[in-house]
Amino acid sequence: MIKAHKISLNPTSPQEAYFYRASGVARFAWNWALDEYKRRKAAGQEIDWNEIKMEFRARIKTEFPFVHEVTKCAAEVAIADLRQAIGQLEYKASEGGGKLRKVGRFYPSSKRCHVCGYIKEDLELTDRVWKCPSCGTEHDRDENGAINIEMEGVGLLAGSGYIGVTPVEFAASVLKFAST
Repeated sequence: MIKAHKISLNPTSPQEAYFYRASGVARFAWNWALDEYKRRKAAGQEIDWNEIKMEFRARIKTEFPFVHEVTKCAAEVAIADLRQAIGQLEYKASEGGGKLRKVGRFYPSSKRCHVCGYIKEDLELTDRVWKCPSCGTEHDRDENGAINIEMEGVGLLAGSGYIGVTPVEFAASVLKFAST
């Protein structure tokens, strides 16, 4: 059976429903493959993406029958995109002799003032610039988030010790960089 679809600039209700289902399948496949990747990595197994893809396909009939409701490309491309994203992150980390560490999903990188540590709980996605009520520093949301993620990454790598410089020296160098 060959599945194909025509795309119009203004999709009809059935087309729109189909696109939602296809993107839901893609999101499901991505998350499933990511969980499988993490499980294998934690178990110390070698990562074989073709094996992960074949295992997903094998489970479609019994566990994920809804995948058949849309083009198979939705799930296949999602897993391939995940493979490429992880590969690029690992390559970039190893290229510079670095390490890849994951910052917690709910880490308040944009909401935390990188100067004093104050967390602005009521910060909305539409707030691109905000002023810290504690120290008065004005922040660009993206730059502030990037600085906080870098500082958190260094903290994760350092664990209980230091890497080259103390956290205070590192924070001072980041502040000096951010002010230029």
